[in-house]
Amino acid sequence: MPKLHWDGVGEKLYEVGVDRGILFTLNATTGKYNTGKAWNGLSAVNENPSGAEPTKVYADNGLYVNVMSAEEYGATIEAFTYPREFYACNGMASLAAGVYAGQQTRQKFGFSFRNKIGNDVTEDFGYKIHLIYNCLASPSTEDHGTTNESPDINPLSFEVSTDPIDTAEGYKKTAHIVIDSTEVDPDKLAAFEKILYGDDITVDAFSTAETYEVGDYVTYDSKTYKCVTAVTVAGEWNADNWEEVTDPESIGASTLMLPDKVIAFFAEG
Repeated sequence: MPKLHWDGVGEKLYEVGVDRGILFTLNATTGKYNTGKAWNGLSAVNENPSGAEPTKVYADNGLYVNVMSAEEYGATIEAFTYPREFYACNGMASLAAGVYAGQQTRQKFGFSFRNKIGNDVTEDFGYKIHLIYNCLASPSTEDHGTTNESPDINPLSFEVSTDPIDTAEGYKKTAHIVIDSTEVDPDKLAAFEKILYGDDITVDAFSTAETYEVGDYVTYDSKTYKCVTAVTVAGEWNADNWEEVTDPESIGASTLMLPDKVIAFFAEG
């Protein structure tokens, strides 16, 4: 076995910073997350999971078993502002344009942020993308003070609890997924970021895309396609230029992929 060595060049890793905050409100009717909205002014995300505490059970005059309690993911989001869509998540209901009532039902939401990974060679060694599901924000204090000779901006703070959801077979439910850019396939990461952060693409629809039913006649179904390469002749069909879109509503939009989908996405060969 090779001898262990410490603090080699490029191996002094650290994590710093927080950026690319995204809010995904949850549609109570469909149970799906809405298109993501950029969360500006994000200053900190402090993760504070709870649970996972051992409980010792004794029998036969000795320790019989050590049982671990369930672990829950929680966090504190600090920011100088928040998207207008977060009002409902913060217990604010719109009564009229620009008029809001507090103490209302708090809407669940999804959240994503990124933190950088640096080392002793570069500050841009990589980054981690965090995906958080089924979030619920607790009431928080907001301080409003007079301006003076030493002005200061106090960040808003939101305590967040979560409900875990299903993930891949063989694993427990989770409310938190982390994607490490230094370990995943770069091409898959680039494709995933287009889904998470959105993408500017050209879209066209072909109402006479042919489909065939075995032993029956030719039918024509409306399908939507996105442009993946330049089209030399307007309206000309070329399978190399277009790719079918199965979810037209999410074309180019920022989308929060659920844990099982994330795992399948990066596990594909």
